[in-house]
Amino acid sequence: MSVWGKRWWPCVVLLGLLITACSQSSPPANRIPYPTEPMPSEDLPKDLRTFPQSAARYISPQTTVLSQDRQAVLSRRYLENFFSPWKSNFRVVPRHELQTRYRNLTKSRGLGENLRPLGSRFLVWVADNAAVETFPSRSTCALTYRTVNLRTLPTIRPLFKAASGPDGFPFDLLQESLLWPGTPIRILHTSRDGQWVFVGSGFVFGWVEACDVAPISSREMSIFMKEQKGAVTADHQLFHAADGTVVGEGRVGMLLPVRGGKTLFPVRRDSGVVLTEVRERIASFPVPMNGANVASIIDSIQGQPYGWGGLYRNRDCSALMRDYFTPFGIWLPRNSYAQARTGRVEKLAGLGLASKKTRLLERGVPFLHLVGRKGHIALYAGRHGGEPVFFHAMWGVPIRFTGEARSNRQIVGAAVFTGAEPGVEHPRRVGRLLLERMDFMTDPSRQD
Repeated sequence: MSVWGKRWWPCVVLLGLLITACSQSSPPANRIPYPTEPMPSEDLPKDLRTFPQSAARYISPQTTVLSQDRQAVLSRRYLENFFSPWKSNFRVVPRHELQTRYRNLTKSRGLGENLRPLGSRFLVWVADNAAVETFPSRSTCALTYRTVNLRTLPTIRPLFKAASGPDGFPFDLLQESLLWPGTPIRILHTSRDGQWVFVGSGFVFGWVEACDVAPISSREMSIFMKEQKGAVTADHQLFHAADGTVVGEGRVGMLLPVRGGKTLFPVRRDSGVVLTEVRERIASFPVPMNGANVASIIDSIQGQPYGWGGLYRNRDCSALMRDYFTPFGIWLPRNSYAQARTGRVEKLAGLGLASKKTRLLERGVPFLHLVGRKGHIALYAGRHGGEPVFFHAMWGVPIRFTGEARSNRQIVGAAVFTGAEPGVEHPRRVGRLLLERMDFMTDPSRQD
């Protein structure tokens, strides 16, 4: 071989490998993988090791959690709330409530995304861009065709509590909620610069970027409302059009129309949103609330990262409960305090820890009853080793800050199973334990 050949032959081989690698195509993934590595066990509350992290360990597949007759009643009410933005009597948030809220936010002294003080002039400008003095200026029926962030003000910029320092993350005070694809909404207002629209869904109001939503025709609305409904029961399921193109991602908590056994997924077109047939089939709504379905749905979302207000398309405690109950046809409001008071409510406030445990173990229905307070909500999941078990999206356990600590939380940051006292063993734990702080036990199936 010539000197030139010896010098350049490795490059030719490498180039060939690169071309081959780029030309190979892998089959489309059906599920999107979990994004982070598990934390070392010594960094987590002991509950995550002592309590099985699978719903299948707490419930038998044959268990009937709720009768199908009761589900039929509840699912009709669910759909009434779900489609309420498309009804003529849809209740719009009063202008004065928005004015008061924006006025208070402009006085905030919080931190921006770089954890530096956020200028008050910026918040004043953003609030002015809301043009609330002319609210509401529109009334357009629309549908989300992709996952969208719902913001308190028309901006993507975050606002973290200044007093919390780094521990203000991920609690962005301007992150209102998240809307999955296929959520009926009404466009009620447009920002002064035209880049944002204020929308209302059946459970929450807020600002979305104008490009993230689109009008829906009366024909498409009729199809969605009249056809059979299906529920997504596995998280991160990809949906494909007939030609194999990915049109969207399914999440537990989504409902879609089903026509002739074919799932219809919302897709953006020039004229607005249209419902397009996809290859994947989904379960008929409401899904029977038995042990097998409960375990399957929960175990598809267990361990996923915590997301305040849907940050990074994850779930906080109340969003986790809303999405879990959706396939079964049980409607819940947006925030934890309202959820804890929806349905048949039994007060736990004033009881000691032992009495609360006894009350739950004697009267609680696993995977149906909620325990909650203002600020947090959890699903009662039965018992393990004689102790009550809870499934909830948990940020962490409050601990005493020291110079060596990176945070004033023992961070969990995921949807997990715990007992009534997660983190009790931590040497610097402060404040009351999980169940000690809970004020209500609620049966959301009894919305009579």
